Amino acid sequence: MKDKPLPLFGDLEPPASTEDAGGAVAPRGKRARSPAAKEASRKTTPGGLSTKRINRLLDAAEAIKAKPAIEDDAIAFMARALVQATLPHSDPGDVRAWGRENGNFSLSIEPGYVIKNRQPVSLGIPYGVIPRLLMFWVTTEAVRTGNRRLSLGSSLADFMRQVGLDPATGGGPRSDAARLKEQMKRLFSARIGFTYDDESAEFARNHFSIADKVQLWWNPASTNIDSLFDSAIELGDRFFKEITERPVPVDTRALAELKQSPLALDLYAWLTYRVSYLKKPQTIRWELLQDQFGADYQNIRAFRFKVRQLLKRIEALYPDLQLEDDERGLTLLPSPTHVPRLKKGE
Repeated sequence: MKDKPLPLFGDLEPPASTEDAGGAVAPRGKRARSPAAKEASRKTTPGGLSTKRINRLLDAAEAIKAKPAIEDDAIAFMARALVQATLPHSDPGDVRAWGRENGNFSLSIEPGYVIKNRQPVSLGIPYGVIPRLLMFWVTTEAVRTGNRRLSLGSSLADFMRQVGLDPATGGGPRSDAARLKEQMKRLFSARIGFTYDDESAEFARNHFSIADKVQLWWNPASTNIDSLFDSAIELGDRFFKEITERPVPVDTRALAELKQSPLALDLYAWLTYRVSYLKKPQTIRWELLQDQFGADYQNIRAFRFKVRQLLKRIEALYPDLQLEDDERGLTLLPSPTHVPRLKKGE
């Protein structure tokens, strides 16, 4: 019997719609909210959301509070290095390499190439929500199975649901299916580098292919027709070791409510990671945060506004998170991590 991959978001209904950068909206909650949740709604008003979305967010917050992630089989993982420095939010265009900085740590990504008409053509840099959902799924499956080879299955529709996308959006060029296939080609063909350089004595660099072998047999125009063969990827050995050594645990119920925004996913994973070892308050200047997360934003003011807006959503889902912010920067206070690190064997 095959070891069937676990869906990242459990048995969710297909999302109702999609928003920017390839994300998908989580299904509607229908439970009546408790008095505590109603009180939270008066204190927390996540900006940029409809009343329906706010209600759904608060329903999710109540479910998270009522049952720990480990008891609800709601734990996913992200590679620690990809929490410290993240993928681009928007398409960088036809570039030879792209990168982000986080202090002395940096991430670089080089696109894969194919030959067309005897000329190398870039497949592009992975960007937006979809590669992040893929990396949550890939890291979680690699941790769960302990295997470099990950089966994606013969059904594109099934795999889309596993990563929180909607096969009902059709097979056109802007459908979830077409964008998923495009971003998978970009992500699994790329080479990635993690570098530590303190510009004095210490220097360390890892540079490797994400996948050694990629087999994608699906046709995005026919999401409900199974392929003859299972699609699969085989992760590069060094990349596999990188993502499975001390990965960051997160709550999939929070991911489901934040997956409309690549920045929201980045901030949530980073915050639960940072507070997991924080012993005293620490302030990070907005300029440094923009280098780490928001180089796509034109100015610091726009970036700060967006972060503050998204932090309201994150705090609704993660009420134990203690933060302060002012015009200088964001101050993290010692807080419980959202998902405790698992003990060996759990």
